[in-house]
Amino acid sequence: MKGMFEREKERLDISVKEGCSVLLKGTEVPEHDICLQRPLFEVRVARPTPVKYYQDLFVDGERWPIVWRHDSFRGLTVLKDGSLLLYSKHPEPYEESYTHYLEARIENGRYRYAFGSGDGGEGWNGFIRISFDGELYLMDIITKKVEKHHVVFNFINHPFHYVSVRESVTMKIRETQRGQLGKHLSKFENYVVTVPHYSLHPYILNSYKECGYKRRTDLQKDGPAFFFYHLTENGSKLVEQTAE
Repeated sequence: MKGMFEREKERLDISVKEGCSVLLKGTEVPEHDICLQRPLFEVRVARPTPVKYYQDLFVDGERWPIVWRHDSFRGLTVLKDGSLLLYSKHPEPYEESYTHYLEARIENGRYRYAFGSGDGGEGWNGFIRISFDGELYLMDIITKKVEKHHVVFNFINHPFHYVSVRESVTMKIRETQRGQLGKHLSKFENYVVTVPHYSLHPYILNSYKECGYKRRTDLQKDGPAFFFYHLTENGSKLVEQTAE
């Protein structure tokens, strides 16, 4: 992760020199070492493919890219004070600079969320929704100018369900993205999650054995539970806001 952040700084420097990227950062964004203490979660679509990988994010009415590229990311983490860190970056095709970059902190109470109630002891069935539709003060990294920007997202996690890549070719994905899926996605995943979901950062998932899991899918399945824990660890203050 530290290596990833070093590459990020290099790309940002190149992007600033080129001056043609959308680079935004919140006026109060925690340093990356804080991110390393809290797991980052990608927000992926159902049956992700390289051309449709991330859930939607809109900034000032523009739908930001949903395509997967190496070192791209779209997701969030819950900080200890209950605020969200929204984090999205999209490298250009040759990965030397960014076309879009955003780091923003959204205070507890400004974003909306819900999680499904179930019969389990934790009162949770695997469903999470985090949404935001409002204005944030963000600094243009190129000009250093701080302005209000309208940010909209509705990130959803459904209870985990997956099929192997081999099984999936007999389903709808065979008709749409079979070639791209086999060529790209299967390089690092041999299964496909069939619902919109929050996925632990790939670097964390790749360390499933060090985390005590026998399979990558086992860690991926448990990932949203970590997010749920961080979302509710502040106790009744958050539970009272629960909508579902």
